[in-house]
Amino acid sequence: MFFKKMKRILTAWTAALLLTATCLGEETTRQRELSLSLGSGIGDFHSAFTWGLCLNLPVKGNLRLEPELFYYFDPLKRSQIPGLAITSTALSAGMNYLFRFEFAGGRILLDAGVAWGVMHVSETHEVDSLKQFTSRKSTGPYIGPAAVIQFRLDRFSGIRFDFRALAILRDGDSIPRLSIGYAFWY
Repeated sequence: MFFKKMKRILTAWTAALLLTATCLGEETTRQRELSLSLGSGIGDFHSAFTWGLCLNLPVKGNLRLEPELFYYFDPLKRSQIPGLAITSTALSAGMNYLFRFEFAGGRILLDAGVAWGVMHVSETHEVDSLKQFTSRKSTGPYIGPAAVIQFRLDRFSGIRFDFRALAILRDGDSIPRLSIGYAFWY
């Protein structure tokens, strides 16, 4: 069941990525970016470790599309508190619409916009003091603001600071995500 949902999410993300890459319209001389990021999820995911990748594509003017795929892992300590989540993992596949602003002659880039996509969450809960465990899995859409600040180190690479304030619509969970990454321009 878990792998079936993951397969659907990855298939939808790949299809969106291919559609985005082929529907960019006119050929552009502006560079595309691939970034690898590590970070932290907070909020309902407590202090989750996150990692992922983004592909930032120019569309028209300052508008950019950014398909992303992120993995979250939250190892919590065991507790005797009923219903406490012990581990949480999630996989999100999303699309961001971002507007780019350039500063310092193109050395500092600010992208701001909206992020949305699908997130699959799997949690294990401790039910009572007898250490009985239950699992909860859910898949739902998310939406939220997105902001990225990038500092170009040279023509082909830079450091990326990324913020997302994601709200999972079905569960009512919020998962702000902060990450730092390395971007490659091509």
